[in-house]
Amino acid sequence: MKDDKSKRLSSLYLELGSQYFAIARYCASISFGPIYATMFHHALEMLIKGCLIKSYSSQDLKKVGHDLSKLWSMLKSSTGMKILTRYDKTINDINKVELLRYPDAMAEQGFILNIKLGIPKPSRISKKNNQPQYFVNVSDLDDIALTIFNICKVNPKGAFKNTPTDFMKILPSNFALWK
Repeated sequence: MKDDKSKRLSSLYLELGSQYFAIARYCASISFGPIYATMFHHALEMLIKGCLIKSYSSQDLKKVGHDLSKLWSMLKSSTGMKILTRYDKTINDINKVELLRYPDAMAEQGFILNIKLGIPKPSRISKKNNQPQYFVNVSDLDDIALTIFNICKVNPKGAFKNTPTDFMKILPSNFALWK
């Protein structure tokens, strides 16, 4: 019974994560920020939980909350895949954008949002007036999403089944298996 429930929950987490991911990717493509940053954060949270729900209870995952660094550590630990450490910086960077979820910090300090779309790295803009900087590496986020589906042994096509065509078009060419 628990196995059936965890399979259903995993499927739902992955579908929600895919929806957040498609919206984030679309918003990033038109530089509609900071919403794309927070949507990527939500996407990764749901995708990672979609894998972890097979090893952890819903209550365990709720206790971790929105902390991507903790969720990522749990995923690395549960899979034993040391290669995942290559994305630690990207996970830590996107985890920080959780501060942009509510406007308090933006109103008090402002912010600088750097995005990497394609080959060049995000520019490290000098802090102006001590504004916090946030970095979103979309290429790495794409790779992380694909890696999570591979770890879960799930074809992403099912998770993206209800995604509008306009959002599907914005996914990168290496997502061809998804279409």
